Amino acid sequence: MSWFTKSLKGIFDPRASGESIIERLETTYREAVATNPNAEPHQILWAVYLSRIATHGKKPESEEVQAEAAEMTLEYACLPFPDNVQALGIAFINLERPDILQQCPDIKSRYTELMAPVREARQRGQLEELYRKYNPTMAAAKG
Repeated sequence: MSWFTKSLKGIFDPRASGESIIERLETTYREAVATNPNAEPHQILWAVYLSRIATHGKKPESEEVQAEAAEMTLEYACLPFPDNVQALGIAFINLERPDILQQCPDIKSRYTELMAPVREARQRGQLEELYRKYNPTMAAAKG
């Protein structure tokens, strides 16, 4: 099914709309990895976030939006691909179309499931270790 057909279907089908958001972010992620093969997941998620948030009228090059992107993608960077970008996708669904999560509670449940390792690491005080597992260079730069 083409992107255009999915977009049309998404107008009438909330699940298709939500899945389309996730799929588009996954595509953007894969393209960013292909363009920047040495980038760590946090850097890739950061770029994905910036590309999507630009559709909200925000300026990705601004320091404020850059800081927002870094903060908003940090926890997702503690997950392996594709879980990381899928969780980010669900977060965007919540931001852009919260009605989808109301109509498709399994998508919201999927988010909870995807984020379980992050939640558990935070509870154990090991979030930095989990982050370092996927982003060793960025973790070292943070100090």
